Amino acid sequence: MTAASEKSTGCRNLVATAAVKTAVTRAYTSHNSLFRHIKPRPGQFLYGQCGDTRYAATAFELTPGATHQEQVGIQDDGSARKYFILRNGQPWAYSHSAAPFSGGCVGIPKELSRLWDNCPSE
Repeated sequence: MTAASEKSTGCRNLVATAAVKTAVTRAYTSHNSLFRHIKPRPGQFLYGQCGDTRYAATAFELTPGATHQEQVGIQDDGSARKYFILRNGQPWAYSHSAAPFSGGCVGIPKELSRLWDNCPSE
């Protein structure tokens, strides 16, 4: 890919560090207080940037110590892919959830969606 074509899309994949995954998880647990014992599902964390905005997408799974309420909750919306956004030096913010089994990158810029192979399920 040439520099000109990279600049035209303005989007790129990024490597998700443990700190990024922790910050995204914190953004979700701040939004949904039901979940305290979760972590991103291995191999399903998507992370990228378009311009100055960063995006992440992941589904979560339970960790040891999960309550019965968390176990029930993860069967519903809890297991669907969640989308997050980071803008202007603000902390990560939860954006929305995809409907379970919806497939595709919901609400992600098309250029980044292509880089993420349209957010394939599992």
